[in-house]
Amino acid sequence: MVKDPAGELAEQLVTLADGAAGRAMILNRVDYGRHGRAAADALISQALKA
Repeated sequence: MVKDPAGELAEQLVTLADGAAGRAMILNRVDYGRHGRAAADALISQALKA
């Protein structure tokens, strides 16, 4: 069991944002954030179910 679910979600979202930003820079694709947004939506949706 996670002691701080909100903190855990926040860390996951920050890690996701960092990764998406890095991929966007490496691939030189400004629209790459849409993938990160879809993944963030899935994380948030799952967190709300718990």
